[in-house]
Amino acid sequence: MDKANLNTIDGTVWAKEFMRLFGERRHEIDEALMIGWFCNSIMRGFDEATRREQEQLDRAKAALEDIALRAVRIREEKAVVGIEAFYIEQIAKQVLKEMA
Repeated sequence: MDKANLNTIDGTVWAKEFMRLFGERRHEIDEALMIGWFCNSIMRGFDEATRREQEQLDRAKAALEDIALRAVRIREEKAVVGIEAFYIEQIAKQVLKEMA
């Protein structure tokens, strides 16, 4: 059997890999091994959640940067709506600053 890809949050994959590694050597299983194994699987889940959150933040930041650029263009092109564009630009810049 090939080594499992533990770059997953699927508990079934982690359990099957554990059994593949230690199923025939149950006498080697102790609390320290179990703690290490479960800590690794839990951290993999944490890392995945962090990665997904960062992707969402990156998309939101890109959208806000786009809004700020559009507001600048609108203000430059149309003086009539300049004040509204100015406020949109300032709000977008403030949100981006807070996200940094």
